[in-house]
Amino acid sequence: MKTKFYFILIFLFLILSCNRSKKNDESSEIELTDSQNVEVIDTASRVMNLVDENVNNLDIRTASYDKAMYKSLTFKEYEIPSPIEIMSILENHEANFTLLNSPKNTENYLTITQKAINIGIYSTDMIYCLLHNQNQDFIIYYETILKLTHEFGIESGFKPELIEKFNENIEKNDSLRIYANTAFMLTSNYLEKNNNLNILPFMIMGAWLEGMYLFTNTAINSIEDNQLLFQEICKQDAIINNLMQFFNDVMLDITSYKANSEIQILLSYLQDLSDLYTNLEINENTIISVEDLKLINEKITQIRNEYVL
Repeated sequence: MKTKFYFILIFLFLILSCNRSKKNDESSEIELTDSQNVEVIDTASRVMNLVDENVNNLDIRTASYDKAMYKSLTFKEYEIPSPIEIMSILENHEANFTLLNSPKNTENYLTITQKAINIGIYSTDMIYCLLHNQNQDFIIYYETILKLTHEFGIESGFKPELIEKFNENIEKNDSLRIYANTAFMLTSNYLEKNNNLNILPFMIMGAWLEGMYLFTNTAINSIEDNQLLFQEICKQDAIINNLMQFFNDVMLDITSYKANSEIQILLSYLQDLSDLYTNLEINENTIISVEDLKLINEKITQIRNEYVL
């Protein structure tokens, strides 16, 4: 996408290669278990060490990483928050699980766009359950995402053999939390690596859209002082612009007419939302009113209802 950015990545890649012992040259999907069959879900540190060990096997598009919060190139380059970053803001607010998209709805999603967007939506819902200590529901959402990613053949981060380990470690919330974020990012990396631009943008949009849906509904329905949450909603004006930039860049790279036209629809939704922020004079430096918040919530709900069937 951006030539200058790729030169920086190449430089980082060379540094990583010089400072690590050489491994075989096979280009393979990131594995979630190491050669000693360490249980990746056992502790958060083991998960992150595993990610660290596998970075050297990635190609140049995924050479950039953050060990503390493993993120894909797209999320880093465009400064888009990951599902766990979005949901962590709601961790101390009262949960409302009726807002989540039911796993039973998967049978309603027939098109690539519907499935890809709902992979993102379900990923946010999965982490929402996890942050509110609903670990059994976390597994249900994990299985739902696994089903959808399997249909695409992109189950890079979501491994069926790990469900048993989740059940064995159901009380280890911190480990599950780290893994949930890592699974989503590994899948994003796999899509970047294989240039799956007919799936990645929709998955990212779904994750962010569901986060905004939960943000705005929580802020409206909670009786406590939600000024911090209001501020986060105001800051999303910049994220909307970042998403629009990402979609515009994707459209320059993609060859599928169908995916391109679907991305244009998403862009029109984001443009409408951006225009609403502008008309309401909302940005990160303003204080949003309840009335304006409801207008944003209505727009977010309208967009979400196009894909949550």
